[in-house]
Amino acid sequence: MKLSFTKIIIFIFLSIIFTSCGDKSAKVKDHKKIEFFKEVENLKEFKIAEKRIDSLKSEGIDAEISISILKESFYKEDTLKNISLAFINEGLDYSSNILYTIKFNRDTYKILSVIPN
Repeated sequence: MKLSFTKIIIFIFLSIIFTSCGDKSAKVKDHKKIEFFKEVENLKEFKIAEKRIDSLKSEGIDAEISISILKESFYKEDTLKNISLAFINEGLDYSSNILYTIKFNRDTYKILSVIPN
């Protein structure tokens, strides 16, 4: 089974987070985070972004995909709700772009919507 460089980096990052927490509640929350990242990686939008990155790499362009999280949503309609944002990012030599914005419940880590940018 061939693992992409991005998945290896995400796995290492999540492993460090998961093993660094000592109390049980933190471990439960970290488990939710790990499951959340898996859900994001399984989104059709993430698969589309991965194919785009693979295509760019095959043309010799240095490109990578990443997921970043913003603790609180900056959208006006989310101010009184428990909503956070995640972003599927495309990183190139000369720029970085947000390809998709994901709204999710920050307590349950359940995806509420995926918005193309």
